Amino acid sequence: GIYQRKLYCGDSTATGFVYLQDVGTDDSGVGFTSRIKTKAFNMGMPERKKKFSRLYLDLDPEANDSDSISLTARYYLERSTTSYSLSTVDLGEDPGSLLVAKFPFALSNPTSGRYIQFELEANGLNQPFKLFGGRLHFRPLRRD
Repeated sequence: GIYQRKLYCGDSTATGFVYLQDVGTDDSGVGFTSRIKTKAFNMGMPERKKKFSRLYLDLDPEANDSDSISLTARYYLERSTTSYSLSTVDLGEDPGSLLVAKFPFALSNPTSGRYIQFELEANGLNQPFKLFGGRLHFRPLRRD
């Protein structure tokens, strides 16, 4: 529920506790998985296959020097459930400014399709991350 423009939820057990959401970076001292999965993008050309080469993401760096946040990136082609790794990035690389992370597509994985989705994931205690935007480099393939 929302109270005074803040989101609250109830405990999943029979304690009756109510918790304010979006505060803290752990679950009562226990780590958890934070994940974002995008929609399936077709770049305005749903009928054409594209060859994907690299992805740039604009990310918020670690807020505290004591944090050690490693963000894993994956992609999915053709709206499937099979994921392919894009690698990981350490969000502590440049704490003073916006972090622009480059994720090249490995040639050992499939790199072409009509649709592409992205997934970002961090696991553990104190693993918050913010995604501000990104750019995908690709080229349309010849029509068959």
